[in-house]
Amino acid sequence: MSTPQVFLVYARSHNRSVYKACRAPIQFYQHAITSKWMPFDDGVEILRSFSEAHVTHEIRGVPHFSTCPAADAFRKKRAPSTREPEQGSLL
Repeated sequence: MSTPQVFLVYARSHNRSVYKACRAPIQFYQHAITSKWMPFDDGVEILRSFSEAHVTHEIRGVPHFSTCPAADAFRKKRAPSTREPEQGSLL
């Protein structure tokens, strides 16, 4: 089981749904910094609310990406790196 993490999200961005790959109940929130929609497992806890330019919530929850058995099907394939590390680099 994954550890819950803290995120800043838009307050009006909450949507309940069922994840299409694994049929798990999830909650979508729009991330307040990146504006991307993010699925969370059920059980999201609102820690506090803020009011600035947009009303936002600080939430604690488990991103569904970390618990979904079908997560690999939705990940983008990355091309292998062909770049050589620079001299003196820690890579």
